[in-house]
Amino acid sequence: QAAGMSSNSCQTMAASEYGTKQFIGATATKYLSKYGESAELLHDPSWTKDAAKADKVAAAVLDWGMDNGATNFSHVFQPLGTVGLRQGLTGQLHNQLF
Repeated sequence: QAAGMSSNSCQTMAASEYGTKQFIGATATKYLSKYGESAELLHDPSWTKDAAKADKVAAAVLDWGMDNGATNFSHVFQPLGTVGLRQGLTGQLHNQLF
């Protein structure tokens, strides 16, 4: 155990669990319903251009993550890769959940 860490602050996931926690289908609807939406919202990417809907999805994903023991959020992306710019370069976002 690392110095300064409590026994429950680090959780490990078995390889067999990899990919089993996904924010889709009934799981997404369970969390999105708190904000008046359902998983159907995610089928049309236009929700990403509507700030109110994007905020609802973000809040629901945060709730889901916290309920599943998340302590950090990371997103790795390749900006502008589809238009031929920045090929091979990636961006990363890391947030700590308090």
